[in-house]
Parts: sequence; C-alpha cells; structure tokens
Amino acid sequence: MMDGGDRLSKLEDSVLGHVLSFLPAREAARAALLSSRWRGLFAAVHTVALEEPEAPLEECDDRYDVDSWNRGPPPDPNAPPPFHFAVSNALLARGGAAPLRALRVGMEDALETASEPGVHPSTVDQWVAYAVRQAAPEGLRLDLRLRRDPLCHRPYSLRGQNPDADQEESPPPDTISRRRKASSDTGMGEEPHARQRRRSISSNEGRSSDFDDRRSPSTSSDVPRTRRRRRSISSNEGRSLPSPPSSSSSDKPHTISRNQGRSFDSDCRRSPNPPSSSSSDDTLLRRSPPRRQHDEKDAYPNRRHRLRTVPTALFSCASLRSLSLGHFLLAPPAEVSLPSLETLLLSHVSDPGGRVERVIAGSPRLADLTLEACRGAAGLRVPRSARLRRLALRCCHGLATVALDASELVAFEYRGAVPTSAFLTIDGGGGVPNLAYCKVDICGAEVSSEEEVARLRELLLLFESAKRLHLESARLGSGMGKDVPPVPFPTLPDLRHLELRGRLPDGDDDDTAAVAGAVSRILRHTPNLQALSLVFHPEEHARWAADSWYTCTQEELLDAHRLKYNGQSVLAPASAMITCLSSSVREINLVHYQGGRAQRALAKFLLCNAPAIDRVWCEFAEGPLWTQTQLMREIKGWVMNKSASTQFL
Repeated sequence: MMDGGDRLSKLEDSVLGHVLSFLPAREAARAALLSSRWRGLFAAVHTVALEEPEAPLEECDDRYDVDSWNRGPPPDPNAPPPFHFAVSNALLARGGAAPLRALRVGMEDALETASEPGVHPSTVDQWVAYAVRQAAPEGLRLDLRLRRDPLCHRPYSLRGQNPDADQEESPPPDTISRRRKASSDTGMGEEPHARQRRRSISSNEGRSSDFDDRRSPSTSSDVPRTRRRRRSISSNEGRSLPSPPSSSSSDKPHTISRNQGRSFDSDCRRSPNPPSSSSSDDTLLRRSPPRRQHDEKDAYPNRRHRLRTVPTALFSCASLRSLSLGHFLLAPPAEVSLPSLETLLLSHVSDPGGRVERVIAGSPRLADLTLEACRGAAGLRVPRSARLRRLALRCCHGLATVALDASELVAFEYRGAVPTSAFLTIDGGGGVPNLAYCKVDICGAEVSSEEEVARLRELLLLFESAKRLHLESARLGSGMGKDVPPVPFPTLPDLRHLELRGRLPDGDDDDTAAVAGAVSRILRHTPNLQALSLVFHPEEHARWAADSWYTCTQEELLDAHRLKYNGQSVLAPASAMITCLSSSVREINLVHYQGGRAQRALAKFLLCNAPAIDRVWCEFAEGPLWTQTQLMREIKGWVMNKSASTQFL
C-alpha cells in the first residue's frame, strides 16, 4: 500500500459505481466482499448485465445408450436456483439510488410450453417496468433475450449433398450382424482402423466418455448442436417458482420439470419411442441418434413455445435509446411514442403483420434496424420519415418484399435464400448512393442455377457504390463465374475491401475451375480493390452427414479440419492479367487455409499475379507443424514482392 492509503476506496460512490458498471452484475456484486466501504456500492451501478451460463455437458455411463440419454441426469442437491431469481435479486439489491442506463438479460430458455411453465410473464413485466421507471435522463438501453436459439437451421450444402435427406435404407440388424461376424472371422472386408475402433468401443463399454468434449473447430456459427447439455436447473424437479403477486393461484407453486431449458431442436432430435438398449457391439456401432423431425410443430405439439408479449409500457418510454428483444410477441399499441430510440433489434420475434412498421413509424430517430428470424410479416415498408443508416435482415425467410428510403443508408446486411427480383425496392429507383458496407450471405444450398445467379447479381447491382463487400455462400464465389447474358456482374469502382467466404473442396477439377473463374470475374469488376480476404469453410466430414459422428475417433473427426499437403500434385498455371491484382491490391488474407489442391491452386493464382502486394496474412487449419512449414515455404515462394510482410498463424 502506498503512503496515500487506499485511494480507490476514497472516491465517491458515483465514481466507483461507474467503474463497477463495466463488469457483469455477478462480478460487480462480489466487490461487496472487499471491505465495508464497498458493501453497498452495487446500488450505485448504472448497468446491470446478466447472462445465463451454459450448463456442463451431461455425463452418461454409456454414450451409445439412447435410454440413458432420455432418462436425464440424476438430481443435483447443490444446483443453483433458477436464473431469473438472480435477475430479480440484482434489481432489488440495486434499488433506485442511481439512474439505470442499461439492462441486459440473456437466458437459456425462459419460454412456456404445454408441459413446462417457464418464467412467469409478470416477472418479465416487472423487469421492464423497473427499467422504464429508473431510466437515466441520458437514455436507456434495454436488451432482453428469453431464449438462446441458433439463428437458422439451414446449413451450407454443396450440390449432391442434402443434410436433411434420410440416408440410404440400412439392411436388417441380423444381416449387419452376420456380415460383421463374417468380416471379423475372415479378417477381410473391414479396414484395420475400423476393426481397431470396434475393439476399443467394446473394451471401453460403460466408461464415462470424454469424447463429447472434443469438438472439431468450425467457422460457421450455424452448425446444429447435437449434444445434450445438462442444465443447472433441469435436475431440480419440484423446485417452486415465485408466484405472481396478483395471481389468483398464488398458493399453487409452479414447478420446473426435468426438461426445462433444453433447446427445442435437441428435444426434437430424440425419438418419442427410443429403441431399447443393447450391449451388442454391432448394435453400438449401428445405432445413430434419431433425426430431427421436419415438421416440429406437428411432431411435438406440447413442446411448442409460447412467446411473451412485449409490455405495452415499453412503447411509450421517452428515454429509450436502444431496444433488443429476443423471443417475444410484438403487440404495440395503436400509438407508439419512442422519440429517443436509435437502435432496434428484433430476434425470433413474431409479427402477425405490420406491427414492426408501427414501431418504426413511432421512432423518428431510428437509425439502426436489425431483424433476425422474425416470423409473420411477409412485407416490410420502412416509412419515409425513418432515415435508416444501417439495415440488417438475417434469416427472415418469410419476408418477401422490403421498401425503404436508402438516401442515408451506409450499411446493409442480408442473410437467407437468394431473394427475388422484387425483394428490395429503393425509393426513387436506382441503388444505394452512399453505401460503405454490404454483406450478402446465402445460407442453405449453394447457388447453382442460372436463375439464382441472375437474381443474386440483380441484388448486387443495387450496391455498386459499396466500399466493403462481404459475399458468403456454400461454395466460394457464389457461382459468379457462370455466364448469364441478361444480367452481367456489376462493376464496383469504389470497392476497396472484398471478403469471400465459402467451401472449396478438393475433388472435381471442373468445380475448382468454376471457383477460380468466379473469383477472377469478381476481381475483374473491382478495378480499385486494395484488400482481398478468402475465408474457407471447413469440409464436411462424411460421418457428420450420416449422424454417426459419435462413433468416430478423435483423429477421424479432426481429419476434416487438418492441413493437407501433397507436394507431388501439379497445380495449374497461374498467369493471368487482372487489373486490380497487378496494380492496386496491397493485402491478401487466407483464413482457415487447409492446403488442399484446390485451395493451393487458388492461392497460387492470386499471389503470382499480385506484384504490388505488401502484406500476406494466412491462418492455417489445425495440423502438424511439418505440414505448416511446407505450406509456409510454398506461399512465400509464390509471393512476387519478396519484401512484402508475411504472417502465419
């Protein structure tokens, strides 16, 4: 301790409360343990942020026993109370000494189903009422997410791959057993590593598996989670929830069932009639988890979540500056008055029709609008009074038309299927004049038909003034190499930064040439490009498509993401004349570079035709150091400017 003593504790409560506001609410509350001086400082914080942590993985005695998965974990006597108790207690402990600037709550699953009560609506209403009542004069930022859900269930897939299609019908179990028995007796018909894996599974049956904790890395945020997680409150069967103060049934406690909080998709993956367990090695190898139903609502009507209605008082808060809602039913009053609202984010919000437009019309200062997986609205008409500067539409698959005034729009983001020609309408015609950033992400199947390519080019024609372009799809290049005479690829004279994301698998030379042609065509229409980034999606493992990844060894799972290098492979010549590569491109970035033949050919093509390059940055996929060294030497040899900076990760 310095001569001045504890100078931090001598600061005023408002200053210390401002410092604690940058911490999560749990960490800020722990500051009370420092000394008696800090005991009541939580009341001075102006930001309350609580995020429900992910529960640990469920531990099963037999990872291949479907019955043990359905039984669930045993009760935990030391499990913490439900998460919404912590939110209510934090607001009560804070009191009303200091104005509230921000309230952020993220929950795993607080929605109600026919069999699970969820968090009572009055509890959420009390949170909102407290935030509105204690709002700071300089503005309130409210973020309420009642459920943690993936944004979209449409994974990227290439031609000939249908992740939702059922696999080829398997022969009867007795036939499989006879075949495997014959293979094991003769030693033929089975690969050595497969026989070794069968022996390891048979010998280790019944042990606690640590396999589920080893996941191969993936750059895609939309890979469905096929592992069930133990929930911190799932084992508290019979724990009572706080009853609402004005409820007629307050003397009847709500109970939390064992399955509360589990994601809807993980429940649907389990068959309602699971097969009986068996200790046979053949059965263990053959069994795979049930597939998720295509029509979830019809298959499991009792698990359909009931959305909470947004409290009406929220739509008349004069100091509300930022509003983010997740898994709510939007039901604003006839008159919406949000004079200070600048940012609006709606995620998994149900809009029966026109209600989002009503909220936008009542927010004259709205500049940032984001819609994520919103259902109900088939069209969106942004009023002329709203001058948006940023618009993001992510996976709103039911949205068919959008009309807005884009005179002040500087950032646009779209994620979904290839839109129709009438999807986006700009007031006054033409494109977006002052666009600085544009992101177009085509989820699901790759862009393959000429009609889809033409519609995608028509969308890009609206963003010719973009300075940064992010283009992502299942295959790198989004099929832009196809010749579609009616709709040429737009010329982007102001583009300075280009990022292309997608998969570039090894295999057919025609596919490799198509990707190279798509990248070349895009570059020919960006004469002033300065930075080019290629982000390679990892190749899908064959076992993942068959839902039998849990029978793989760690080496097999990591093989889909490891580096590949074959020094004997012959790469195509890399000579070409592209204006931006030869004169303006100064930086090339390669992300998740795996070293396959197709990726190496594309990297060689770019680096050998970029004499003005100053910086090369490459992030390798997971792999041995020897392979990384070989690829590093190869990339450095392709760089024409030997004085350029090269960085490898």
